[in-house]
Amino acid sequence: MIPFEQNALCMRCSQKELAMSERAYICEKCGSEMDRDMNATINIREEAKRIFGLA
Repeated sequence: MIPFEQNALCMRCSQKELAMSERAYICEKCGSEMDRDMNATINIREEAKRIFGLA
């Protein structure tokens, strides 16, 4: 995963759709509601767990 994409991917279904101008959104694929920064934080945490074998 490319680092700058972390805030463009839905944390639940990985649908790529969040525009940088949006602060919060509802994912059209899974219906998850999220803040852009919190979404990026969760995605980065999950990627770190995957890289270090903690997933």
